[in-house]
Amino acid sequence: MLAPLDRTARDGGREGALVLLGYACAARVSELVALDLADVVETGDGLLVPV
Repeated sequence: MLAPLDRTARDGGREGALVLLGYACAARVSELVALDLADVVETGDGLLVPV
């Protein structure tokens, strides 16, 4: 069973963001790991994330 994330801690916030991004994009773990911050583009509607 997974332990709850401490979203106030640096690592917990990062992990929480990855879980939410993976769910929203229906991305595989390998696709999330391969993402670079430079790949993510902020638009008026949200984030554009190539998967």
